[in-house]
Amino acid sequence: MGTNPNYIISAADERYFRSFLQLYHSYIQTEEFNNSGFIFYDIGLNSEQRVYLKELQSKSSHNFISHKFGFENYPEFVKLKYKTYSWKPIIIQEVINQKEANILWLDSANIILKNLKSIWNVISETGSYVPFSGSGTLDEWTVQETLDYMNVPQHWYGKRNRAGNTCGFSHSNKVIKEVIEKWRELALIKECIKPEGANRSNHRDDQSLLSILLMEAAEKDNLTLTDDEVDISSWNPTSFISVRNFVSPSIPESLNVLTIPYFKVVRQIDMLINRLF
Repeated sequence: MGTNPNYIISAADERYFRSFLQLYHSYIQTEEFNNSGFIFYDIGLNSEQRVYLKELQSKSSHNFISHKFGFENYPEFVKLKYKTYSWKPIIIQEVINQKEANILWLDSANIILKNLKSIWNVISETGSYVPFSGSGTLDEWTVQETLDYMNVPQHWYGKRNRAGNTCGFSHSNKVIKEVIEKWRELALIKECIKPEGANRSNHRDDQSLLSILLMEAAEKDNLTLTDDEVDISSWNPTSFISVRNFVSPSIPESLNVLTIPYFKVVRQIDMLINRLF
């Protein structure tokens, strides 16, 4: 992994643990372990799942690390039930500072489609890899209170959002380190990350904040951002990662050999529909 190691980071609660196992299976299947270690955060597993996680870690011959996130160390609104997703930038900054490494956050419902060496190269060269997400604009998915809190200029309102489910950062890029530090800081201010009236129909919490901070860094500090897209309303998404592949907890892990191909087919159909319409 070179002098500046790479780590994939993900997290899951009880409901998403099965999806994480699918993500980890894709990490092994694509031999991504040759490029990166894997750090997993427990954000609400049940006791049975924690036992399974320990077994998985003990059997792994790769650089697999797990931590339990300490919600008790943060304000009440950081807890999962409030759906602010503040824990994500907290985790990302913690890992990037402790490991002094390039990192790639992948939501637990993501799937790695092929070796990510090219993505790690982009992160090293430009400082980040945060694709576009969907066709919506910043003002469509960010409440006005947050836009005002962050003093967002109106000419940014029509810009597209960046993905919160797939975001990579370089430890050695000064501008990016400042972006992550500010992202974490704002994620701990409820009036900014989730003002009154904000919900999933009009606001994207951590994703909204990150999109704004990256726009600012691109405009003021000439940060180079990728033109890649994730496969949400896209006819030409990145070929490396697929998102939103939730697996029901009732589906056995042994069926990963079927669930991953299934989601790949669904992705191709979605791409075709987006091309046609």
